Amino acid sequence: MKPPKQPFWLTFWKVAVVSYILAGLLNSIPAKADWILIPGLSKHVHTETKHNQQNYGIGYEWEAADGRNWAIGTYRNSYWRQSSFVLTELTSYKFSDTIRIRLDAGAVTGYKWTVMPIALPVWTYENKRWGFDAITIPPVGGRMGVFAVQFKVKF
Repeated sequence: MKPPKQPFWLTFWKVAVVSYILAGLLNSIPAKADWILIPGLSKHVHTETKHNQQNYGIGYEWEAADGRNWAIGTYRNSYWRQSSFVLTELTSYKFSDTIRIRLDAGAVTGYKWTVMPIALPVWTYENKRWGFDAITIPPVGGRMGVFAVQFKVKF
Protein backbone atom coordinates (compact mmCIF):
# COMPACT_ATOMS: atom_id res chain seq x y z
CA MET A 1 0.00 0.00 0.00
CA LYS A 2 1.32 3.45 -0.95
CA PRO A 3 1.76 6.04 1.81
CA PRO A 4 -0.58 9.05 1.64
CA LYS A 5 0.48 11.61 -0.97
CA GLN A 6 2.03 14.74 0.49
CA PRO A 7 1.50 18.11 -1.17
CA PHE A 8 4.39 19.20 -3.40
CA TRP A 9 5.16 22.25 -1.25
CA LEU A 10 5.52 20.12 1.89
CA THR A 11 7.91 17.70 0.18
CA PHE A 12 9.83 20.66 -1.28
CA TRP A 13 10.26 22.27 2.13
CA LYS A 14 11.41 19.01 3.73
CA VAL A 15 14.09 18.66 1.05
CA ALA A 16 14.99 22.36 1.41
CA VAL A 17 15.49 22.03 5.19
CA VAL A 18 17.59 18.86 4.84
CA SER A 19 19.61 20.54 2.06
CA TYR A 20 20.22 23.57 4.28
CA ILE A 21 21.47 21.37 7.12
CA LEU A 22 23.67 19.36 4.74
CA ALA A 23 25.06 22.57 3.25
CA GLY A 24 26.13 23.73 6.69
CA LEU A 25 27.84 20.42 7.40
CA LEU A 26 29.46 20.31 3.97
CA ASN A 27 31.04 23.74 4.31
CA SER A 28 33.73 22.09 6.43
CA ILE A 29 34.77 19.75 3.57
CA PRO A 30 37.64 21.02 1.37
CA ALA A 31 36.51 22.05 -2.14
CA LYS A 32 37.57 19.91 -5.10
CA ALA A 33 36.62 19.81 -8.78
CA ASP A 34 33.93 17.11 -9.16
CA TRP A 35 30.29 17.02 -8.08
CA ILE A 36 27.95 14.34 -6.77
CA LEU A 37 24.44 15.08 -8.12
CA ILE A 38 21.33 14.24 -6.11
CA PRO A 39 18.21 14.60 -8.28
CA GLY A 40 15.15 15.11 -6.14
CA LEU A 41 11.99 16.99 -6.97
CA SER A 42 9.97 18.02 -9.99
CA LYS A 43 6.76 19.91 -10.58
CA HIS A 44 4.71 19.16 -13.70
CA VAL A 45 2.60 21.95 -15.20
CA HIS A 46 -0.17 22.03 -17.79
CA THR A 47 -1.08 18.37 -17.37
CA GLU A 48 -4.10 16.45 -16.16
CA THR A 49 -2.12 13.21 -15.78
CA LYS A 50 -0.63 12.16 -12.44
CA HIS A 51 3.19 12.09 -12.43
CA ASN A 52 5.92 11.09 -10.02
CA GLN A 53 7.27 14.35 -8.60
CA GLN A 54 9.88 12.80 -6.30
CA ASN A 55 12.63 11.90 -8.76
CA TYR A 56 15.36 10.62 -6.47
CA GLY A 57 18.62 9.38 -7.91
CA ILE A 58 22.39 9.90 -8.06
CA GLY A 59 24.80 11.33 -10.59
CA TYR A 60 28.33 12.55 -11.19
CA GLU A 61 29.45 15.80 -12.86
CA TRP A 62 32.98 16.73 -13.89
CA GLU A 63 34.86 19.28 -15.97
CA ALA A 64 36.52 17.83 -19.08
CA ALA A 65 39.87 18.97 -20.50
CA ASP A 66 38.05 21.27 -22.97
CA GLY A 67 36.41 23.15 -20.06
CA ARG A 68 32.88 21.80 -20.61
CA ASN A 69 31.01 20.03 -17.83
CA TRP A 70 29.77 16.47 -18.36
CA ALA A 71 27.25 14.60 -16.21
CA ILE A 72 26.04 11.01 -15.93
CA GLY A 73 23.49 9.55 -13.57
CA THR A 74 20.26 7.77 -12.88
CA TYR A 75 16.92 8.73 -11.30
CA ARG A 76 13.30 7.60 -10.93
CA ASN A 77 11.51 9.52 -13.70
CA SER A 78 8.07 11.11 -13.89
CA TYR A 79 6.52 7.86 -15.14
CA TRP A 80 7.89 5.81 -12.19
CA ARG A 81 10.58 4.23 -14.41
CA GLN A 82 14.32 4.21 -13.87
CA SER A 83 16.12 6.61 -16.22
CA SER A 84 19.82 7.06 -16.95
CA PHE A 85 21.33 10.16 -18.52
CA VAL A 86 24.49 11.58 -20.04
CA LEU A 87 24.72 15.34 -20.59
CA THR A 88 27.29 17.87 -21.72
CA GLU A 89 27.25 21.62 -21.36
CA LEU A 90 26.86 23.27 -24.77
CA THR A 91 27.09 26.87 -23.61
CA SER A 92 26.69 28.93 -20.46
CA TYR A 93 26.38 32.51 -19.29
CA LYS A 94 27.80 33.51 -15.91
CA PHE A 95 25.83 36.13 -13.94
CA SER A 96 28.19 36.06 -10.94
CA ASP A 97 30.77 33.79 -9.34
CA THR A 98 27.97 31.54 -8.07
CA ILE A 99 25.06 31.88 -10.53
CA ARG A 100 24.89 30.94 -14.21
CA ILE A 101 22.50 29.65 -16.82
CA ARG A 102 23.58 26.95 -19.22
CA LEU A 103 22.25 24.82 -22.04
CA ASP A 104 22.92 21.09 -21.67
CA ALA A 105 22.36 18.42 -24.31
CA GLY A 106 22.63 14.66 -24.27
CA ALA A 107 20.54 11.52 -24.01
CA VAL A 108 18.20 9.91 -21.48
CA THR A 109 16.51 6.51 -21.17
CA GLY A 110 13.18 5.45 -19.66
CA TYR A 111 10.78 7.59 -21.68
CA LYS A 112 8.95 7.21 -25.01
CA TRP A 113 12.03 5.98 -26.90
CA THR A 114 14.71 3.60 -25.67
CA VAL A 115 17.27 6.42 -25.86
CA MET A 116 15.91 9.93 -26.28
CA PRO A 117 17.92 13.07 -27.17
CA ILE A 118 17.42 16.01 -24.82
CA ALA A 119 18.35 19.68 -24.54
CA LEU A 120 17.76 21.44 -21.23
CA PRO A 121 18.09 25.01 -19.96
CA VAL A 122 19.62 24.79 -16.47
CA TRP A 123 19.90 27.53 -13.84
CA THR A 124 22.85 26.76 -11.56
CA TYR A 125 23.94 28.00 -8.16
CA GLU A 126 27.36 26.74 -7.03
CA ASN A 127 29.48 27.83 -4.11
CA LYS A 128 32.80 26.27 -3.10
CA ARG A 129 31.30 23.06 -1.69
CA TRP A 130 27.63 22.66 -2.68
CA GLY A 131 25.04 23.92 -5.10
CA PHE A 132 21.84 23.13 -6.93
CA ASP A 133 20.49 23.02 -10.47
CA ALA A 134 17.02 24.22 -11.45
CA ILE A 135 16.05 22.49 -14.69
CA THR A 136 13.21 23.91 -16.76
CA ILE A 137 11.38 22.27 -19.63
CA PRO A 138 8.70 24.67 -20.89
CA PRO A 139 5.34 23.35 -22.11
CA VAL A 140 5.56 23.15 -25.92
CA GLY A 141 3.03 21.90 -28.47
CA GLY A 142 0.45 20.76 -25.92
CA ARG A 143 3.03 18.77 -23.91
CA MET A 144 3.48 19.28 -20.19
CA GLY A 145 6.18 21.49 -18.75
CA VAL A 146 8.50 20.45 -15.94
CA PHE A 147 10.48 22.29 -13.29
CA ALA A 148 13.02 20.09 -11.47
CA VAL A 149 15.63 20.67 -8.78
CA GLN A 150 18.76 18.68 -7.99
CA PHE A 151 21.23 19.21 -5.14
CA LYS A 152 24.98 18.89 -5.78
CA VAL A 153 27.98 18.41 -3.52
CA LYS A 154 31.69 18.84 -4.37
CA PHE A 155 34.05 16.11 -3.34
